[in-house]
Amino acid sequence: MSLTLVEIDRPVGERAWFPFTYEEAGLGFSDQWWYRGPVYSHSTSTFLRFLENHNEVARVRLDDEVGNR
Repeated sequence: MSLTLVEIDRPVGERAWFPFTYEEAGLGFSDQWWYRGPVYSHSTSTFLRFLENHNEVARVRLDDEVGNR
């Protein structure tokens, strides 16, 4: 098995954006998590897609915030 990591580029000049479109959110992923609100330009989060044989198998949002839950 070979995984490819693809970082999702932020649009230049946009104040807010959605890393995954509404249509993409419903393709086997939790649309409430991936489409619940925009990411703002001050966010330091990194968004990655994991591809196996050109098929998306996972998504991840990385940030430097630590939460106690």
